[in-house]
Amino acid sequence: MANQSTNVPISNNGHHAVLVSSISQGAREYQEDACGHWLDTAGTRLFAVVADGAGGHGGGADASRAAIASAAKAWEKSPTSELANPDAFLAKWMAEAHRAVNEESARIRRSARAVVVACFTDGHSVHWVHAGDCRLLRFHDGKLVERTRDDSVVQVLFERGDITEEEMGTHPDQSRLLQSLGGEDSPSPRPGKAEVTTGDVLILCSDGFWEHLKPGELEELTAVPPARRQRALDQAVAKAVLRGGAKADNTTAILIAFDDDKKRYRTGGIHWSLLMLLLLLAALAGGAFALSWDRGSSDWKEYWHKFRKVIRRPGTQSTQLVPVLPVTTGSAPSVPLTAPSGNVVSSPKKDLVTQQIPETP
Repeated sequence: MANQSTNVPISNNGHHAVLVSSISQGAREYQEDACGHWLDTAGTRLFAVVADGAGGHGGGADASRAAIASAAKAWEKSPTSELANPDAFLAKWMAEAHRAVNEESARIRRSARAVVVACFTDGHSVHWVHAGDCRLLRFHDGKLVERTRDDSVVQVLFERGDITEEEMGTHPDQSRLLQSLGGEDSPSPRPGKAEVTTGDVLILCSDGFWEHLKPGELEELTAVPPARRQRALDQAVAKAVLRGGAKADNTTAILIAFDDDKKRYRTGGIHWSLLMLLLLLAALAGGAFALSWDRGSSDWKEYWHKFRKVIRRPGTQSTQLVPVLPVTTGSAPSVPLTAPSGNVVSSPKKDLVTQQIPETP
């Protein structure tokens, strides 16, 4: 999925969500990140996934693509009744994605794994699941509320107090993972959920994104005006790659913002205020030209009359507020996630640890 800004057309309660995405290969030989998002046919639910391949030599790329393909397939084949239970849908998809990665690994005859993060929202609540060190971060009014807990050695070290949050991205064991999609052991994904409120922003990302950006920088990213979100996300991805230098990892991020429609008018994706300003300037320029061309002629009056027709307010169909994802009001509880345990992989990019890691008490 290329960098893009998408108005998610889910109508209810006069609220909307905007999804923007950005992806970079960084300094790596292969692009092993992949992402995607889907809407149901009724336009009432959104499903988004970020996958990061582990396996090296191109195997990781096959694994992440298989995970995304399985997400698209699961979304297309799931009846409305299944989508009504987000937690069950996400758990079922994770099992299918695990099988898909193993099938792809057998096909290419290479060991391939993938770590993923996914979220499902109807605008009233958001449900998520992850395996590995891809993250979901939830913000409200520009402040970080919570993030998923990585299935990694450095997450355990952090929760033991051995390293700080800032040291997680640069620690020598940063690539050692406790679980992933693919391999003999099925993952035990850790689910989470929260109520959605106006002003909430979700970021789903690979480790190439979060490991080089400070929490304060991410908070600033979520607070930018809607019209600047795509550019701001592209710049954040570029900054992460730049800071990674010659070893910059593949870097991917999806940002989903829940906005109040009362504060945002648009006509075909263009803000009404901007559209009116441009049309007014064009009308004034045309009128001035007509006057300067022949001030004494009555032709300019007809010219001006035509321009007045241009700047009249368009019909209700094009200027009404476009309702999208419904957003409820109220506080969103933080979901505590415990430190992971389990088996860990061996690859040029990421290592899945094979010994047991004691959990933090």
